[in-house]
Amino acid sequence: MIIRANVVKLPKAADGKSLSAVLQKVGTTTVRDPYILFDWDEANGKRYQVGYAILYPGCRTGGHAHEDLEEVYHVKSGYGIMHIGDDTFDIGPGDTWIVPLEKEHWTENPSNLPLEMFWIVIKVK
Repeated sequence: MIIRANVVKLPKAADGKSLSAVLQKVGTTTVRDPYILFDWDEANGKRYQVGYAILYPGCRTGGHAHEDLEEVYHVKSGYGIMHIGDDTFDIGPGDTWIVPLEKEHWTENPSNLPLEMFWIVIKVK
């Protein structure tokens, strides 16, 4: 008999010691660690910025839109949900997508593992 489990699908620990449980106690789950890999001044032509972000289990990013930037995301590891305007879709390792101009977007991580993503914002106006 084969016994199998998937950590992404397991219920969250009920002991209140997980990061998401602690963040809920302090009143926010809009938490992520963003890192700027190449800032505007370092980029050729000064038209793009490149970053890397870790979105922790049970957390989300703040919703926002860009009037003059397109944004490209690429998932390195983990699983989550991306919201772009009225559209919502599951994301996971290897997924890459473009957020169009002026579309509100945010990401959430309901899984048990950190969601790691690279992103590029490109000035188009």
